[in-house]
Amino acid sequence: MHIPDRLEWEVLDATADDWENLQQVFLAVCCDVPDGIPQEQHGLVYAVKTFPRIREVAEAIDRLVAAGLLEARDEDADSPVANLEDKSYVWRAWFAMTPAGRVAWESSEHAATV
Repeated sequence: MHIPDRLEWEVLDATADDWENLQQVFLAVCCDVPDGIPQEQHGLVYAVKTFPRIREVAEAIDRLVAAGLLEARDEDADSPVANLEDKSYVWRAWFAMTPAGRVAWESSEHAATV
């Protein structure tokens, strides 16, 4: 089984409850909404927690899809991405954690740090 590194765990965490695209995953990996901020202001106020390059997040997504821990859906066809060899899918697909991804996410050493 693929054991996620810290960045991959953060990507899985970002996709734990909903389908997300690369931009949303990147923001979730990089930023936290500070405690006490009203829900309607969550899009306005973020605290930067880490700042990987977007390329690094895209590569982590690709590794997680290849390992079967993330599912990729084509944003236009709303169907599974047909060609995972064409890495440009990462920039235009939506991602959600698979059941195997949930196991890896929940059992990871990184889960205890949040």
